[in-house]
Amino acid sequence: MKVKDVIQGAYGVQSFELVNTDNPVLNQRIDIEAKADRPVASAAQLQRMLQPLLAERFRLAVHQERREMNALALTLANKDGRLGPKMRQADRPCDTAGTGVTLFALADPRTPADQSPCGILPGGAGRIRAAGIDMATLVGLLAPSQQMSVVDQTGLKGHYDIDVTYTPQAFSAASLAQRGGMLPPGVDVDPNGPSIFEALREQLGLKLEPKRLPVPVMVIDHIEPLIEN
Repeated sequence: MKVKDVIQGAYGVQSFELVNTDNPVLNQRIDIEAKADRPVASAAQLQRMLQPLLAERFRLAVHQERREMNALALTLANKDGRLGPKMRQADRPCDTAGTGVTLFALADPRTPADQSPCGILPGGAGRIRAAGIDMATLVGLLAPSQQMSVVDQTGLKGHYDIDVTYTPQAFSAASLAQRGGMLPPGVDVDPNGPSIFEALREQLGLKLEPKRLPVPVMVIDHIEPLIEN
């Protein structure tokens, strides 16, 4: 995998959240083989292991700051603050959610979110299901598909159960017509369904608005070619 991809995984950032990425070292492909003293229990633990490894083998130095960039603001769609039919406040404690970290909970896709364990639930293409997540986690789910930062401006606190269905741009009727193709095997998406913007508004009572906003980024200050074993 590319060095840049390893850095993204180690620090939990998206490609559009990295700054100073013109160094050719970032596009080099590497294999990582490492042994831990104990089993890795979480993504956060794996990140803590990768960060010093990158600093040692690539002399990687980074820092975080906020920069004004094109972004999407997540706001309430209704002036009265009313949420949509597919979003409601969780009625049970969900202490493990709400960190912005991707949390996966095992549950049958047919099980309603309010009866599932807390976390992100299986959904498939064009569906976001989650139980007991906060807005930080939701914006973390939305940002990769939009390829830009999403900033929470809803003012909503607490944890929510959500289940939103939409048509990804790549599977829309217009996109398929341009490519002269059909849906890939196993993809169960309505090509004429709502976009993610329409689905958020209609199903969750939220909307995404393009704005210039200060967003957190990770700046690559220094990196060198791989120091071999």
